[in-house]
Amino acid sequence: MWWIFDCSPQRGLQPAEAEVSYAGYVYASPDTEGELFTSGTLDFSLKNGEPVEGEQPYAEDYPGYWAALLPASQSFELRISGEDVYPSRWAGRSPTSDGSWFAGTLFAADKVWMDDLFAQVAPDAGALSEGAIHLWGLPYDPEAWDCALVRVQGQPVRCFDYDAENASFVQVESGSFEWFFAVDLEPGAVEVDSGIGGKHIYTAEAGDLVMALWFQGEVP
Repeated sequence: MWWIFDCSPQRGLQPAEAEVSYAGYVYASPDTEGELFTSGTLDFSLKNGEPVEGEQPYAEDYPGYWAALLPASQSFELRISGEDVYPSRWAGRSPTSDGSWFAGTLFAADKVWMDDLFAQVAPDAGALSEGAIHLWGLPYDPEAWDCALVRVQGQPVRCFDYDAENASFVQVESGSFEWFFAVDLEPGAVEVDSGIGGKHIYTAEAGDLVMALWFQGEVP
């Protein structure tokens, strides 16, 4: 099972075929104290149905607050793109009634921020700006994972803990960890296998950053 972000408490549950509003703030980078994402696109793709484009319904008063009408309780992929960000691929499931994701859990892949991140964790990797495909993952329950078991496209990943005191990354070879990365991936299907039961396949094109964040490792 996999996660994109949690939704707010749900009220008045609707039948599965109903259309629901899914909304929330989107930041311009992982820095949730920084700017909001106000210029670009949020495109939701569902297995059954037409693509849905996110909108900013209250742009004048609440810029960066995005919303989309989606079929209730349906899996989707989300692509966030814009002028100063790398296209990013997310995955999730719409709520069973009108709901919102928590502020700070959905953001665009700011080019400067991401270039700095991958320069630290994968200095040997190709550049997203030149068409490389990378993945950034974060376990929902880090203590339950073992880095030695995690695979992306069938290959081991790079795992790290973050040392906030020294503002540096500490590589982890096995056992629990906080973040994981896979770089220079092949286009098309990008399968993430937690090694403890959870899998999901994302779809990526050249230059995409796959966001396997809050990934739930074990299928309940």
